[in-house]
Amino acid sequence: MSIFARKRDKKTKIIAVVAVVLFLLSYLFLRETNSTVIGSGSSTGVYYLVANSICDSHEGTSKKCKVLETEGSVHNLEMLKKGKINFAIVQSDTQYNAYKGLEQFSGNPFTKLRSVFSVYPESFTVIVSGDSDIIDFFDLVDANINTGTIGSGTRHTADLFLTYLGADKETLKEKSSLSHDEAQEALCRGDLDGMVFVTGHPSPQVNKTLLACGDTDLYLLPLSDDEIDNFVESNPFLQKSNIPSKAYLKNTDIPTFGVSANLVTTSDVSDEDVYEVINQIFLNLGDLRETHDALLYFDESNATEGAIPSPIHEGAKKYFIEKGLL
Repeated sequence: MSIFARKRDKKTKIIAVVAVVLFLLSYLFLRETNSTVIGSGSSTGVYYLVANSICDSHEGTSKKCKVLETEGSVHNLEMLKKGKINFAIVQSDTQYNAYKGLEQFSGNPFTKLRSVFSVYPESFTVIVSGDSDIIDFFDLVDANINTGTIGSGTRHTADLFLTYLGADKETLKEKSSLSHDEAQEALCRGDLDGMVFVTGHPSPQVNKTLLACGDTDLYLLPLSDDEIDNFVESNPFLQKSNIPSKAYLKNTDIPTFGVSANLVTTSDVSDEDVYEVINQIFLNLGDLRETHDALLYFDESNATEGAIPSPIHEGAKKYFIEKGLL
């Protein structure tokens, strides 16, 4: 083994040890102090920012709160089930699979998983070139579009929708799997007709892409209400969604569908603890909205309107019933 290989191996072992230590510390923090520990995502992502804002809302209370950086929804749900954390932010399709014991959770349903509320929608977003022949969503089946990197949430959602529209497995495999930046460049070169991604709005990424190609006109593709209704009805982890017109200075909202970023917990967490977490969040709603542009329109009235594919926690029910929202 070369000296460089030995160094890489040593570095990998150190990273693994540090990760284990951090998880053990979080577990001890949770057990010894009966505190709130929230699983989030990458430190550069929206979930991490939202989780920190939730913890900030606890300042001045007797409750301690800690945010744990994680690998995302699947990781969060695994730790939640093991009792290493007691709250998490997850994507609704992954939440559905965990609760039902499907796909990556096959045969192992997380029956104690409970919803707290929907934080914000992550909409299925399609940007197409004005030079393409794409007129409506059915044209996407045969169009030369990028549907996201293999294994990504965007790719999974795009494959699901294209299958609903009639695409077979071979057609799905043929779709481009570039990163967002690579797809944007290909779109501007004329090598792609369109690109798909799932995101909250307003999105700096969307705005940047819409303005990226100079003289080539790019636009957001709308979906008809009938198509949305039928597709969402057959997939309970999805929801109807609108890309707000004011997000990109458009004349009308863009109808589409999407998943929901949800705050979740387990039935083992007390009604009082869940109620108090929600109460503190909405007492400090202005701070949460400032976390990210995707939360600009978040309030109590839409917190129960997202895709919520596992039962609502009794503490959350109590809060929203008192507010007349359930």
